[in-house]
Amino acid sequence: MAQRSLAAPGNSGFHCPRLADVNLTRFPRFSSLNSTLPLRPPADPARINVQSTIDVNYWCQTFNCTETRLRNAVLAVGPLAADVQAYLNR
Repeated sequence: MAQRSLAAPGNSGFHCPRLADVNLTRFPRFSSLNSTLPLRPPADPARINVQSTIDVNYWCQTFNCTETRLRNAVLAVGPLAADVQAYLNR
């Protein structure tokens, strides 16, 4: 069995597709607002954990906001859900 070498582009050997050749539609980005997964309540309903995708998805749908807006609100007023809700509703 012949060994394959990592040759320069144009030569036979390892093939690395260009980014333009990769079909990115097979890997849709996960959208917190368009999720078809059932929402699971957060472990701590009084605090927003922006490190948890599940918590971010829950709070984005609960507050009807985008992930960016939720993260900015948590940066502005802290992780307490009541404070974030007041901030988003002002």
